[in-house]
Amino acid sequence: MSVSLKAGGNFVVYTGKAQSAADAFASIMSYLDPTKVVYYWNNITGLYEQVTTTHLMVPYGVYWIEVTRDCTWTYGPDATAPTSVQLYARWNYVPYLGPVQSVQDAFASIISYLVSYYYFNNTTKAWEYTPTMVPRGVYAVKVSQSCVWTFVAAIPQPEFSGFRITEYT
Repeated sequence: MSVSLKAGGNFVVYTGKAQSAADAFASIMSYLDPTKVVYYWNNITGLYEQVTTTHLMVPYGVYWIEVTRDCTWTYGPDATAPTSVQLYARWNYVPYLGPVQSVQDAFASIISYLVSYYYFNNTTKAWEYTPTMVPRGVYAVKVSQSCVWTFVAAIPQPEFSGFRITEYT
């Protein structure tokens, strides 16, 4: 799997299998900003953890990575994606692992607890609202009580095939 990184800070979802950070970051080691630290967002504690070379990468974990120039991070095959994520009664930084769909449909399983959400746009380096969800995007999601966000598949829309006029006699 590979992820495009833009120069500066990037909030990304690591979709690879569990492996050491040294192995996971091998393809971009020369682009990591030596004056910055890579962080993992621990959703259980609600804290950032500094990533060292011996750190075990968390499949589908959220990472803050600063690189000195645009590059492509390649780290091996994807791990099996979860179908839900635990949220706590506060801000959570989590991946969205459902399909492209409306915000209402994507948050259907937690809509009664949803207080607010933002998507991190790595191109503009800003948090923003989006009318549709970005698969494998990093979202800040605030809920009023702890709950499990289940990623709901998009409901297929029927294709329009035109009208057929039938005459009855």
